[in-house]
Amino acid sequence: MNMLRIDRPRVLLVEDDVLIGSFLADILDEWGFECIGPLSDLTSALHKAETERIDVALLDVILSDRYDYEVMEVLEARGIPFGFLSAVLRNALPLKWRERPLLEKPCGEMAIVEMLRDLLATRKALPQALDRPHSSIISHNALCANVLSQADGGRK
Repeated sequence: MNMLRIDRPRVLLVEDDVLIGSFLADILDEWGFECIGPLSDLTSALHKAETERIDVALLDVILSDRYDYEVMEVLEARGIPFGFLSAVLRNALPLKWRERPLLEKPCGEMAIVEMLRDLLATRKALPQALDRPHSSIISHNALCANVLSQADGGRK
């Protein structure tokens, strides 16, 4: 019997605080996302941003006293929607990034889930896993829709 494989929406998580990163990874897993990270240094974050299949990204703006603009540039070039979870205020961001979704630390779990839901909704077409036969997977888009509906009608 073939096992049905479910591909969850993949979230690149860039956060340099170990406790916050672990907490966020748990939230993502609980809500049906696959977490890539948490990544706490610019080199690792940049490598993953360039090479991984990512549906959305959640970024801290500053990693160990360095702005992660390079990661933002790569995500933008790849057409991957992203938002910020940071202590950096919106007006401290370069103009280019000020319109991106921003949650100020600290914030609640539902605010994070809703931001990710909104970012997923901005994707025109979410990629489907092409490395497996179509009959053996649930559509990636269908799963993303399921995560979105859970966020809408799920826990409060």
